[in-house]
Amino acid sequence: MARWLLLTWDGAGNQGPMTGLARHLRARGHEVTVAGYRWQRHRFRKAGLAFRPLPRADAGYPAAPPPEGWLPALVDAVWACSAHVEDVSELLADGAYDGVVADCLMFGALAALEASGPRRRSWCTARRVRSARRAARWTGCSCPR
Repeated sequence: MARWLLLTWDGAGNQGPMTGLARHLRARGHEVTVAGYRWQRHRFRKAGLAFRPLPRADAGYPAAPPPEGWLPALVDAVWACSAHVEDVSELLADGAYDGVVADCLMFGALAALEASGPRRRSWCTARRVRSARRAARWTGCSCPR
């Protein structure tokens, strides 16, 4: 079976679908690892999933709401986070993953996936994916039932 890496961040609307997709893939015999920010570790480990941190990106994530508000902080720490390039490239360096699913707002992670070349299947999640079953079909998962 395949080894999957799911890249996510601590946003309200993406962790549920990623958890559902991870469980769906795992139920079909695939190995699944979720990579994200330190606050997510407990959530994914509680769901029985392997977790890898994004250490450089995590170091730039504010522990409390910044004075200028969350929007600029999320741009720097998640959506346009240059640290994702190094973190994701490091995760992919050993070739341990056959497929990767990344949150559509993690542009640094998407850049790292693009730079990693065509040898790996990669997909970007979208808001329209409303269930793990649809997500698995959308990602082209042809796992046996």
